[in-house]
Amino acid sequence: VRGRTCLSRLDLDSTGLGDVGARSIVGVLGHCPSLAQLSLGGNLFGASGVRRLSEALGQCEALEGFDLSGNSMGPQAFGRLASALGQCKGLRSLNLSRCGVGDRGAQNVAAVLRGCSGLEAIDLRGNLIGAEGVREMARVLPQCTALNQLQLSGNRVDAESVLENRLHMHPTMHIEF
Repeated sequence: VRGRTCLSRLDLDSTGLGDVGARSIVGVLGHCPSLAQLSLGGNLFGASGVRRLSEALGQCEALEGFDLSGNSMGPQAFGRLASALGQCKGLRSLNLSRCGVGDRGAQNVAAVLRGCSGLEAIDLRGNLIGAEGVREMARVLPQCTALNQLQLSGNRVDAESVLENRLHMHPTMHIEF
């Protein structure tokens, strides 16, 4: 992959890279300035692997779509990831389903929403997000004019908390819960 500076899509879903393999991905990302789509779902990345990836994401200025689904990073590693994703100003699609985000990580999702004004779709299915996490995201939704899809199914979110936090009031958004 090195030397492929015009690479626009890198799909390494379910390759079992793990935390050690994340180090190799970091080396590659610095050589792909035009990378628009990065899919790393189901690679057994834990906190240390996600931390390494977070360090390199700032180099991906052209990144439009990022899939890290099915990696059990937990809320602590998500803080660093959220900070890095906030630098990806062109990000339009983010898949963090089944990553163990939880309520604490949902606060970081809110930070990503603030920083990525062009974000159109975010998938947070199966992340144990409850009313507290939804409340944090609901605070920034009025600023997210491009966001049209928020997937929350498989979380601890019930219809009452969604209505209570007025997620349904976003005029152009399809919410799945």
